[in-house]
Amino acid sequence: MTRSLVVRRLLHAIPVLLIVAVGVFVLLELAPGDAVDAYLGQTGTGDAALAEQLRQAWGLDQSVWVRFLAYMQSVLTLDLGWSTAAGAPVTEAILTRLPTTLLLMGSAVAITEIVGTLLGELGAM
Repeated sequence: MTRSLVVRRLLHAIPVLLIVAVGVFVLLELAPGDAVDAYLGQTGTGDAALAEQLRQAWGLDQSVWVRFLAYMQSVLTLDLGWSTAAGAPVTEAILTRLPTTLLLMGSAVAITEIVGTLLGELGAM
């Protein structure tokens, strides 16, 4: 019984993950500018020729459908690309920061649990 529940939940998670991936792509497409604009704004360098060269190198000159299919392929293969801010692959940047993030999340949950329980008991009195 438990095994079938886990399998069923995993199967239900697939459409949710697909909807989230499509939603993220659409939101990024609707946002003003693109990754090249953000990169050049962050570095404070570049001209129109460099921007066009980067758009071609990063595939941003392709159609929306080609970019979406490339995005989905990257997401499905866990190839999250290169972080210009960290100067490393995105996966590596995430894994580097994961222990600190988990520590902060765990601390926040513990504090919330303690304070919530105390306030709940105080309210019940």
